[in-house]
Amino acid sequence: MVFDRYSHYYDTLYAEKDYTDECDFLEKVFGEYADQPVKSVLDLGCGTGGHALLFAQRGYELTGVDISESMLSIAQERTRELNLGVHYHLQDIRKLHLRDTFNAVISMFAVMGYQTSNADFETAIQSVHQHLVSRGLFIFDGWFGPAVLKTRPTERTKEIETQQGQVVRYGRPELDVVNHIVKIHYKVLHFQDGQLIDEVDEVHSMRYFFYQEIKYFLERNGFRLVKISPFLELDRQITEDDWNMTVIAKKV
Repeated sequence: MVFDRYSHYYDTLYAEKDYTDECDFLEKVFGEYADQPVKSVLDLGCGTGGHALLFAQRGYELTGVDISESMLSIAQERTRELNLGVHYHLQDIRKLHLRDTFNAVISMFAVMGYQTSNADFETAIQSVHQHLVSRGLFIFDGWFGPAVLKTRPTERTKEIETQQGQVVRYGRPELDVVNHIVKIHYKVLHFQDGQLIDEVDEVHSMRYFFYQEIKYFLERNGFRLVKISPFLELDRQITEDDWNMTVIAKKV
Protein backbone atom coordinates (compact mmCIF):
# COMPACT_ATOMS: atom_id res chain seq x y z
CA MET A 1 0.00 0.00 0.00
CA VAL A 2 1.21 3.52 -0.82
CA PHE A 3 2.35 5.51 2.24
CA ASP A 4 2.74 2.42 4.38
CA ARG A 5 6.33 2.14 5.64
CA TYR A 6 7.23 5.16 3.48
CA SER A 7 5.18 7.28 5.90
CA HIS A 8 7.83 6.82 8.61
CA TYR A 9 10.23 8.85 6.47
CA TYR A 10 7.67 11.29 5.09
CA ASP A 11 8.40 14.27 7.36
CA THR A 12 12.14 13.72 6.99
CA LEU A 13 11.98 13.59 3.20
CA TYR A 14 9.81 16.71 2.97
CA ALA A 15 11.31 18.70 5.84
CA GLU A 16 11.94 21.63 3.47
CA LYS A 17 8.25 21.89 2.49
CA ASP A 18 7.02 25.32 3.59
CA TYR A 19 3.60 24.59 5.08
CA THR A 20 3.42 28.09 6.54
CA ASP A 21 3.82 29.66 3.10
CA GLU A 22 1.21 27.31 1.65
CA CYS A 23 -1.30 28.07 4.40
CA ASP A 24 -0.69 31.79 3.91
CA PHE A 25 -1.46 31.29 0.21
CA LEU A 26 -4.63 29.33 0.96
CA GLU A 27 -5.81 32.07 3.30
CA LYS A 28 -5.19 34.55 0.49
CA VAL A 29 -7.43 32.40 -1.74
CA PHE A 30 -10.09 32.32 0.99
CA GLY A 31 -10.00 36.09 1.28
CA GLU A 32 -10.18 36.71 -2.44
CA TYR A 33 -12.71 34.11 -3.60
CA ALA A 34 -14.87 32.93 -0.67
CA ASP A 35 -18.45 34.22 -0.63
CA GLN A 36 -18.65 33.76 3.14
CA PRO A 37 -16.04 33.73 5.91
CA VAL A 38 -14.12 30.46 5.93
CA LYS A 39 -14.35 28.97 9.39
CA SER A 40 -14.40 25.22 8.74
CA VAL A 41 -11.92 23.39 6.49
CA LEU A 42 -11.83 19.78 5.33
CA ASP A 43 -8.31 18.62 4.49
CA LEU A 44 -8.42 15.65 2.09
CA GLY A 45 -5.24 13.60 2.09
CA CYS A 46 -4.06 15.38 5.22
CA GLY A 47 -1.04 13.09 5.66
CA THR A 48 0.90 13.81 8.83
CA GLY A 49 -1.07 17.00 9.45
CA GLY A 50 1.22 19.67 8.01
CA HIS A 51 -1.57 21.96 6.79
CA ALA A 52 -4.26 20.87 9.25
CA LEU A 53 -2.24 21.66 12.36
CA LEU A 54 -1.26 25.12 11.15
CA PHE A 55 -4.84 25.97 10.24
CA ALA A 56 -6.06 24.71 13.61
CA GLN A 57 -3.48 26.92 15.32
CA ARG A 58 -4.87 29.84 13.32
CA GLY A 59 -8.36 29.25 14.69
CA TYR A 60 -10.04 27.25 11.94
CA GLU A 61 -12.23 24.22 12.62
CA LEU A 62 -10.23 21.44 10.99
CA THR A 63 -11.14 17.94 9.86
CA GLY A 64 -8.52 15.73 8.23
CA VAL A 65 -9.02 12.63 6.10
CA ASP A 66 -6.42 10.18 4.87
CA ILE A 67 -6.35 6.63 3.53
CA SER A 68 -3.07 5.80 5.27
CA GLU A 69 -3.43 4.62 8.85
CA SER A 70 0.27 5.13 9.54
CA MET A 71 0.18 8.72 8.27
CA LEU A 72 -2.88 9.49 10.41
CA SER A 73 -1.20 7.99 13.48
CA ILE A 74 1.62 10.49 13.10
CA ALA A 75 -0.86 13.37 12.61
CA GLN A 76 -2.85 12.33 15.68
CA GLU A 77 0.26 12.15 17.83
CA ARG A 78 1.39 15.61 16.71
CA THR A 79 -2.12 16.94 17.37
CA ARG A 80 -2.08 15.57 20.93
CA GLU A 81 1.36 17.07 21.56
CA LEU A 82 0.09 20.49 20.46
CA ASN A 83 -3.23 20.07 22.31
CA LEU A 84 -5.27 20.96 19.24
CA GLY A 85 -8.80 19.92 18.27
CA VAL A 86 -8.37 18.47 14.78
CA HIS A 87 -10.76 15.64 13.91
CA TYR A 88 -9.27 12.84 11.81
CA HIS A 89 -10.96 10.13 9.75
CA LEU A 90 -9.42 7.06 8.15
CA GLN A 91 -11.32 7.05 4.85
CA ASP A 92 -10.87 6.89 1.10
CA ILE A 93 -11.69 10.31 -0.36
CA ARG A 94 -13.56 8.59 -3.21
CA LYS A 95 -15.97 7.05 -0.69
CA LEU A 96 -16.06 9.82 1.85
CA HIS A 97 -19.05 9.95 4.16
CA LEU A 98 -18.98 12.53 6.94
CA ARG A 99 -21.96 14.16 8.62
CA ASP A 100 -20.60 17.68 8.26
CA THR A 101 -20.27 20.25 5.52
CA PHE A 102 -17.45 22.77 5.31
CA ASN A 103 -16.76 26.27 4.04
CA ALA A 104 -13.70 25.03 2.16
CA VAL A 105 -12.15 21.74 1.09
CA ILE A 106 -8.42 21.61 0.45
CA SER A 107 -6.45 18.72 -1.05
CA MET A 108 -2.77 19.54 -1.16
CA PHE A 109 0.51 17.96 -2.23
CA ALA A 110 -0.91 16.33 -5.38
CA VAL A 111 -3.48 14.19 -3.55
CA MET A 112 -5.90 14.49 -6.47
CA GLY A 113 -3.12 13.23 -8.72
CA TYR A 114 -3.37 9.86 -7.00
CA GLN A 115 -6.85 9.54 -8.56
CA THR A 116 -5.38 8.09 -11.74
CA SER A 117 -8.57 7.00 -13.52
CA ASN A 118 -11.37 9.26 -14.70
CA ALA A 119 -13.80 7.35 -12.49
CA ASP A 120 -11.65 7.86 -9.39
CA PHE A 121 -11.08 11.54 -10.13
CA GLU A 122 -14.77 12.17 -10.72
CA THR A 123 -15.86 10.24 -7.64
CA ALA A 124 -13.42 12.24 -5.50
CA ILE A 125 -14.88 15.48 -6.90
CA GLN A 126 -18.39 14.24 -6.09
CA SER A 127 -17.29 13.52 -2.51
CA VAL A 128 -15.98 17.07 -2.22
CA HIS A 129 -19.27 18.45 -3.54
CA GLN A 130 -21.26 16.54 -0.92
CA HIS A 131 -19.17 17.98 1.89
CA LEU A 132 -19.17 21.64 0.87
CA VAL A 133 -21.66 24.33 1.79
CA SER A 134 -23.33 26.16 -1.08
CA ARG A 135 -20.73 28.21 -2.98
CA GLY A 136 -17.96 26.74 -0.85
CA LEU A 137 -14.41 26.60 -2.16
CA PHE A 138 -12.51 23.55 -3.41
CA ILE A 139 -8.76 24.06 -3.72
CA PHE A 140 -6.25 21.46 -4.83
CA ASP A 141 -2.82 21.30 -6.41
CA GLY A 142 -1.33 18.95 -8.94
CA TRP A 143 0.89 18.51 -11.97
CA PHE A 144 0.16 20.53 -15.10
CA GLY A 145 0.23 18.25 -18.15
CA PRO A 146 1.83 20.60 -20.71
CA ALA A 147 4.78 21.20 -18.37
CA VAL A 148 5.21 17.50 -17.61
CA LEU A 149 5.39 16.73 -21.33
CA LYS A 150 7.72 19.64 -22.07
CA THR A 151 10.10 19.02 -19.17
CA ARG A 152 10.02 15.26 -18.74
CA PRO A 153 10.49 13.73 -15.29
CA THR A 154 14.00 12.46 -14.56
CA GLU A 155 15.63 10.18 -12.02
CA ARG A 156 16.44 11.91 -8.76
CA THR A 157 18.36 11.14 -5.58
CA LYS A 158 17.83 12.84 -2.25
CA GLU A 159 20.22 12.47 0.70
CA ILE A 160 19.34 13.72 4.19
CA GLU A 161 21.40 13.63 7.37
CA THR A 162 19.36 13.14 10.54
CA GLN A 163 20.07 12.43 14.19
CA GLN A 164 19.07 8.84 13.45
CA GLY A 165 21.48 8.49 10.54
CA GLN A 166 21.43 9.08 6.81
CA VAL A 167 18.27 8.68 4.71
CA VAL A 168 18.67 8.27 0.95
CA ARG A 169 15.76 8.21 -1.49
CA TYR A 170 16.05 7.20 -5.12
CA GLY A 171 13.20 8.09 -7.47
CA ARG A 172 12.90 6.50 -10.92
CA PRO A 173 10.00 7.87 -13.02
CA GLU A 174 8.16 5.94 -15.71
CA LEU A 175 6.11 8.19 -18.00
CA ASP A 176 2.84 6.89 -19.48
CA VAL A 177 1.78 9.50 -22.05
CA VAL A 178 -1.37 7.58 -23.03
CA ASN A 179 -2.88 7.47 -19.54
CA HIS A 180 -1.35 10.76 -18.31
CA ILE A 181 0.50 9.06 -15.46
CA VAL A 182 3.99 9.23 -14.04
CA LYS A 183 4.76 6.04 -12.14
CA ILE A 184 7.53 6.81 -9.65
CA HIS A 185 9.53 3.91 -8.25
CA TYR A 186 10.86 4.97 -4.87
CA LYS A 187 13.58 3.25 -2.88
CA VAL A 188 14.37 4.65 0.56
CA LEU A 189 17.51 3.50 2.36
CA HIS A 190 18.25 4.28 6.02
CA PHE A 191 21.88 4.03 7.14
CA GLN A 192 23.15 4.23 10.68
CA ASP A 193 26.90 4.32 11.33
CA GLY A 194 27.43 3.22 7.74
CA GLN A 195 25.19 0.18 8.09
CA LEU A 196 21.90 -0.28 6.22
CA ILE A 197 19.17 -0.69 8.84
CA ASP A 198 16.02 -0.24 6.74
CA GLU A 199 14.94 -0.34 3.11
CA VAL A 200 11.56 0.70 1.71
CA ASP A 201 10.28 0.21 -1.84
CA GLU A 202 7.05 1.87 -3.00
CA VAL A 203 5.55 2.79 -6.34
CA HIS A 204 3.52 6.00 -6.53
CA SER A 205 1.39 6.49 -9.65
CA MET A 206 0.72 10.19 -10.20
CA ARG A 207 -1.66 11.65 -12.75
CA TYR A 208 -1.00 14.93 -14.52
CA PHE A 209 -3.89 17.09 -15.70
CA PHE A 210 -4.85 19.44 -18.51
CA TYR A 211 -6.90 22.60 -18.21
CA GLN A 212 -9.93 21.52 -20.20
CA GLU A 213 -10.29 18.12 -18.53
CA ILE A 214 -10.25 19.71 -15.08
CA LYS A 215 -12.86 22.24 -16.21
CA TYR A 216 -14.99 19.46 -17.72
CA PHE A 217 -15.01 17.21 -14.64
CA LEU A 218 -15.63 20.11 -12.27
CA GLU A 219 -18.52 21.54 -14.30
CA ARG A 220 -20.30 18.23 -14.76
CA ASN A 221 -20.17 17.65 -11.00
CA GLY A 222 -21.58 20.92 -9.69
CA PHE A 223 -18.58 23.22 -9.66
CA ARG A 224 -17.44 26.33 -11.46
CA LEU A 225 -13.76 26.55 -12.25
CA VAL A 226 -12.58 29.86 -10.83
CA LYS A 227 -8.89 29.77 -11.64
CA ILE A 228 -5.88 27.61 -12.43
CA SER A 229 -2.63 29.32 -11.51
CA PRO A 230 0.98 28.32 -10.94
CA PHE A 231 1.42 26.84 -7.48
CA LEU A 232 1.46 29.60 -4.85
CA GLU A 233 1.32 32.30 -7.53
CA LEU A 234 -2.25 33.51 -7.63
CA ASP A 235 -1.63 36.51 -9.86
CA ARG A 236 0.28 34.81 -12.70
CA GLN A 237 -1.06 32.93 -15.73
CA ILE A 238 -0.03 29.28 -15.81
CA THR A 239 2.31 28.25 -18.64
CA GLU A 240 3.90 25.13 -20.04
CA ASP A 241 6.89 25.83 -17.80
CA ASP A 242 4.87 25.39 -14.58
CA TRP A 243 4.89 21.79 -13.39
CA ASN A 244 2.90 22.55 -10.24
CA MET A 245 -0.48 24.23 -10.37
CA THR A 246 -3.23 25.35 -8.02
CA VAL A 247 -6.87 24.75 -8.97
CA ILE A 248 -9.60 26.89 -7.40
CA ALA A 249 -13.23 25.89 -7.86
CA LYS A 250 -16.54 26.93 -6.32
CA LYS A 251 -19.61 24.81 -5.66
CA VAL A 252 -22.63 26.09 -7.59
